[in-house]
This record gives sequence, structure tokens and C-alpha cells, in this order.
Amino acid sequence: MDLKINGQYDLGIVRPMAHSNITQVAEIERKITFHPLSLNTFSVSLKPGYKY
Repeated sequence: MDLKINGQYDLGIVRPMAHSNITQVAEIERKITFHPLSLNTFSVSLKPGYKY
């Protein structure tokens, strides 16, 4: 997944995360943080209505 256009991030695609996005979001999380959240953490967090 490449979110860059001409070397800049396209922030026009930013939207609330849905359950269908968890796998991709967790993959990004693993690439950019030292202590990434797990798939389960994202899934459980979406249930009470938290927004990512």
C-alpha cells in the first residue's frame, strides 16, 4: 500500500478505521512503532466505539 503521491502523503484518504481495515492497520503499526498494538487490541477497541 503506497499512500504517497509525488513524495507527499495523501491525507485526503484518512477516515475512521473499520473492522475490515484492522489487518492493514496492524501491518502499518508494526512498521512504524517499537511497541505496536496487536490485531486483537484494535478489534477489541473498536467494539465500544473508539475511533482510530
